[in-house]
Amino acid sequence: MSERNIAYELGEAIGALFRKYLGPDDAEEPASSAEPESTSPVPEAKVTAKQARKPKGNAAPKNSNAYPGDYEGVPPLSYAPIADDLPDPGEVVWAWVPFEEDYTQGKDRPALIVGSEGDWLLGCMLTSQDHDIDQAQENAEGRYWVEVGTGEWDKQGRVSEVRVDRVLRFDNSHIRRIGGRLSEDKFNLVAEGIRRYA
Repeated sequence: MSERNIAYELGEAIGALFRKYLGPDDAEEPASSAEPESTSPVPEAKVTAKQARKPKGNAAPKNSNAYPGDYEGVPPLSYAPIADDLPDPGEVVWAWVPFEEDYTQGKDRPALIVGSEGDWLLGCMLTSQDHDIDQAQENAEGRYWVEVGTGEWDKQGRVSEVRVDRVLRFDNSHIRRIGGRLSEDKFNLVAEGIRRYA
């Protein structure tokens, strides 16, 4: 095993320990429900590196449409925030976001609404993790991020990034609250990233 592979594996192991004991670094708030996390235990000897990185999450919200899967391709994009209590393109919302590996599991996190498709809102998740640090690894996994700065959605004032290669569908009932508005310039940077990588 090369020194580079050893360093990578060591980094992965340390990251898994931090996530296990400190929780994920994403800009997230505590879940509004008191339901326990529903994850199935994996025998320790069979845990893969990918499973060790998988965040624990909650089951999909009840009484909502079943998640039909991520939007494929480039969606119709629009910037149209309106100062009301309804989510609009250009606004960052707090919503239940399904995991890529298992759509029945997910977690509450910020997402940027970028458009709509019928009754579904379309959006991309945000994170406060700095993916410039691990850009080569993220890109190798097919994940691309655009930095959008800070906003009302993160009470700690951390810089956020939007994942532009994965467009999610949101049932309006999954939107917990509106967390802020992105400037049109920042939205256009995200739209450019979506057009390139989605």
